[in-house]
Amino acid sequence: MSTLPPAGTVPSPNGRGPPPASQRTPAPRGAGRIANLRSLRVLIVDDEMKVADFLCAMVCSWGHDGRRAYDAADGLTAARTQSSNVVLLDIAMPGIDGYQLAQQLRREAKLKGCFLIAMRAVADCRGGSPWREADIDLFLSKPMDLEVLAQLLQMEGDRLDRLGRPPLGV
Repeated sequence: MSTLPPAGTVPSPNGRGPPPASQRTPAPRGAGRIANLRSLRVLIVDDEMKVADFLCAMVCSWGHDGRRAYDAADGLTAARTQSSNVVLLDIAMPGIDGYQLAQQLRREAKLKGCFLIAMRAVADCRGGSPWREADIDLFLSKPMDLEVLAQLLQMEGDRLDRLGRPPLGV
């Protein structure tokens, strides 16, 4: 099972975007690029900067257009600007939490169909199923298996292909 990098490991030297190819951290075992991967617009929203940076670097290394935001307000703006296909959002964020962000994303006409994956480091102790009420498609625990994430992105790309949605940039 692949996990997030050890504390203190930052994939980007300047903290703004994925590192240049010459400085990229090698992908963990089993998290390599999957053949025939459709490029998606993937947004990672997490207040833990190292987690968001690492996941963004991984998503970019798999050939996707990865972006990240460190809070829900910036995440909503980025999702609108990018017209994200997939949003990975942390549930436990200060201020607007991931559930509230998911509800805001679903109210946006051009984001209603994006694939929402919620992430949480610990089990959710709330009663009921707030992730269902927020219309979240999938819930993953941290640290997540990167191979599973790569496969989920491939499946979403395949689903968009079956629906006849145009590739990125069209």
